[in-house]
Amino acid sequence: MALQQTETLENKQVKITVSVDADTFQKEVEAVYRRQVGKINIHGFRKGKAPRKIIERMYGEGFFFEDAVNNLYPEAYRDALDQSGVDAVSRAEIDIAEVGPEGFTFTATVDVRPTDITVGEYKGLKAEHPPKTVPEAEIDEEIERLRQRNARVEPVERAALSGDIVVMDYQGFVGDTAFEGGTAENQTLELGSGRFIPGFEDQLVNASAGDRLEVNVTFPQEYHSEELSGKDAVFKVKVHEVKTRVLPEADDEFARDVSEFDTLEEYKNSIRKEKEERRAREIESAVEEQLIDQLLSGFQAEVPDSMVESAAENIMEDFSERLRMQGVDLTMYASITGQDPEKLREQFRTQAERNVKANLALGQVAVLENLNPTEEQIEAKLAELAESFKVDASEVREMIKMEALKRDMRTNAALDFLRENAVISEKAPEAEAEPEAEPKPKPEAKAKSRPKKTVKKAPEKTDETTDKKQEEAQS
Repeated sequence: MALQQTETLENKQVKITVSVDADTFQKEVEAVYRRQVGKINIHGFRKGKAPRKIIERMYGEGFFFEDAVNNLYPEAYRDALDQSGVDAVSRAEIDIAEVGPEGFTFTATVDVRPTDITVGEYKGLKAEHPPKTVPEAEIDEEIERLRQRNARVEPVERAALSGDIVVMDYQGFVGDTAFEGGTAENQTLELGSGRFIPGFEDQLVNASAGDRLEVNVTFPQEYHSEELSGKDAVFKVKVHEVKTRVLPEADDEFARDVSEFDTLEEYKNSIRKEKEERRAREIESAVEEQLIDQLLSGFQAEVPDSMVESAAENIMEDFSERLRMQGVDLTMYASITGQDPEKLREQFRTQAERNVKANLALGQVAVLENLNPTEEQIEAKLAELAESFKVDASEVREMIKMEALKRDMRTNAALDFLRENAVISEKAPEAEAEPEAEPKPKPEAKAKSRPKKTVKKAPEKTDETTDKKQEEAQS
């Protein structure tokens, strides 16, 4: 097998001509004959015993040629590609030119990685990032979310307030006719949640257990039921119970209930550390994006479409795999999120185009700054990959293409170079607006406050599941 010719074409393509010698070809033809002879019946010979020459005399000299060619050309192409030094970035278009007893010749046309790449200024780039310190308010918000999630629901003997939970029966009417799906018993609803038709929940504020009332609503024009769309309706409601959420105190006992820590301070410190680590990763990513944006502003190169399409396919496959792990496919995801599948693919392509250009630009920086990995760095990377894959470093060498590994290492080194030579500053924290002072209510208009209750134990689960069968009353 030998490389015969390398020809540069337009549009960043190269055509290589490859020949496979007679000895290699005839050995493979003989191997194909031996694999297939057992399936061939020739009159006068037992099945599987017909000589090759007899079969070729009956069916033609080239009877086994096609399979032999198909078996040989992939390896021949790879060897020729290595000999040529062509950096192919697309699948090859193979054209078998000549086939005969003396071997065969074929051409392979491929897109190649662009080398005439121009980048603008890449030293002294500027980037900003938010403060690295996590504000104490974020820690408090996290604790508050946990308190809300661990709240206990208890009945109260008072009128319902926004945020309370009511248990009720209702039946909906349009005119004098009860409509299908508008009836429920012992339905649970959190007032202010926005789960029901606009106006429904507001009219239950100040309702008490045992109250019977009529709730007047108008169905939205774009309601999912055409029969109810835009119609005025009345719901006859009977309130069985009013409940409220009682939050646990944020103290050491609460920390022990919801975490592995003994004190609230220790738990807060763990939350702070986790948030700081996440923020550090986000800051690093944000800074890199800003630097790459500036690097790409001066980027010029003819990028083969095949590079972008291949990158887009990889992004889409990775995304699809993550969805499959959640039991969802791409079509279902597009339907759930209301996105057009084609637009979703176009988004992948846009991201892929940016990624390809960024890698090419960073590769050019590596060339300009001679950022080539040392043998020690390569061995360290192989050892890291071996540890990750739980295999020997020698197996990693067989699993991956070394040139691709070196290219990735050069790209990462170039990104480090940009960062080290950039001017990176921290944004000044935004001044918080002073909250407007709320007027104090008049004594006679003051709402009844909720009774304060202390709950220090982990809460029990409560049954607040919406009855799916009664969806007509929900927005």
